[in-house]
Amino acid sequence: MRIKIKKKSFLLLEVLIAFTLSLFFIFFFIKSPYELFLTTKKKALKLELERVANCSFSEVLSFLYCNNISLESTMSSNKKNANFYYLSDYKLNDKEIVARKYQLIGYASKLSKDDFLYKKVRIDLHLSLNEHKKEYIFSHFVIVSKNNKKVFLPQNSKEIPF
Repeated sequence: MRIKIKKKSFLLLEVLIAFTLSLFFIFFFIKSPYELFLTTKKKALKLELERVANCSFSEVLSFLYCNNISLESTMSSNKKNANFYYLSDYKLNDKEIVARKYQLIGYASKLSKDDFLYKKVRIDLHLSLNEHKKEYIFSHFVIVSKNNKKVFLPQNSKEIPF
């Protein structure tokens, strides 16, 4: 005497539950690395823009040092009235180009005993990528001294009267 075993087929509900669980685990394991990739990409872009800002800052400093920028005509005492001055575009890679511009904003000035005029200047660098609408602003402070219409960048910090 044989016992007959009744075979059950898979129900549609069991297949849908298995499919949903597998999709959930796939989504969980793909989502975390993708988010990590995006945050790493944003941080790398910010580091690259900081590097471009430092290059732009040294370029503006060389303009100041070589007297290619006249401080009286370019510097403003407040940010609203300050004019933008454009630098050449900086090419990051084949796809991304950084548009660069800067503002010179003057702060306190002080006349020393040897007739040098020391002035605190803030250089605001505005960087924007061609595909992003966001503008990144980097600020640097520098103290310049002036005598007989020539601009000097003080070498020794003891000479600065601020």
